[in-house]
Amino acid sequence: VANRILYIVKERLAGLENYAVIDTSDAIAYTKFPGAPDFSVWQSRHIRFLVLGQISIREKGKLMLEERVFDVREHTVLTGQQVYFLPDDWREAANYLADALVVELNHPDSAPNN
Repeated sequence: VANRILYIVKERLAGLENYAVIDTSDAIAYTKFPGAPDFSVWQSRHIRFLVLGQISIREKGKLMLEERVFDVREHTVLTGQQVYFLPDDWREAANYLADALVVELNHPDSAPNN
């Protein structure tokens, strides 16, 4: 489920103008979610915004999808949310999260040149 959600979110974000989705698998070990990432690792890669998330199992078979958007330059959290869903509803949860991220990253304060 996590990989399918990741795929949908990456595809949606890849369509944003002025943003690029990059492979960070080699640097993700420097990030302990839900805590703050090691901003120096991401700054050295000239990354302005970092989206991190995780999925965990909750009571009654529900899953929790949690995400945070970090401004790497400012060392701050821009937004974060938790979405609870049943495993069969993973696609709806992924689209909800992707839509929320598109809105956040298109916010005037999140413009790449700010």
